[in-house]
Amino acid sequence: MGLILGDHITPTTNDIVMWDGTKWVLVPYGGQPTYPVFTSTILYNAIKSNSYEELDCGVGSAIVYIKIELVAAAGAGHVRLMPNDEANEDYPVGAGDLGTGSSVERLSYAMVVTDSAGKVKWKSLEEAIVITLTLIGYWPNPPKPNSLIFDGVSVLAWTELTVGVKNALAILKVTNDGAAAVRLYTRMRGESKDITFIGNGVSCCETLAVGEAAYILVATDAEGKIEFHSPEAGRDYTVHLTA
Repeated sequence: MGLILGDHITPTTNDIVMWDGTKWVLVPYGGQPTYPVFTSTILYNAIKSNSYEELDCGVGSAIVYIKIELVAAAGAGHVRLMPNDEANEDYPVGAGDLGTGSSVERLSYAMVVTDSAGKVKWKSLEEAIVITLTLIGYWPNPPKPNSLIFDGVSVLAWTELTVGVKNALAILKVTNDGAAAVRLYTRMRGESKDITFIGNGVSCCETLAVGEAAYILVATDAEGKIEFHSPEAGRDYTVHLTA
């Protein structure tokens, strides 16, 4: 745990202010700056099987932004990327997740958190499809709190949620641990318009079946808060702050 924030403490460049569940704390950052690095490195260019394998992004611990290009002779191709240490491999495709790619001779983009060795895991849901994965950019050495920020039932009304990082882009993991499918939409705090889910939404997950999970991206405000809701009330799920 970091230092308790007070008038006598001034965060310095790259220090991280986080919510520990009861109060804001300052976590001094002693590593390299976490600014994004842009590149154009081909990580994979071949036919991929439909079993999970490691993919070395070559960047150490980071958040990676990967371009997915699929060439399918017939029908759609689907690619799933996830953190290498993720134990739950039961994830939907096309359900509004940062690690999903779905297209026919087109492209999509995925954002995934690597492990300390710079690896993620991935698979293609269809055989005999040529896939090209290109590393477009990465953010090195992000904090990875993996903290539980919500454990309860869904509500219809837009509701505030404390994420735990102020003025930040937060990657959240949503897990359906209930008995019925759930949808979750998030938005920046203070927005007045509803979120409309079309395709692979960055800030929402659509129809998570029981046991499934997805990663979404949302921007927090100066108080470390966002807003969230579900089209169905009373559905059980958890939300973790991943990075």
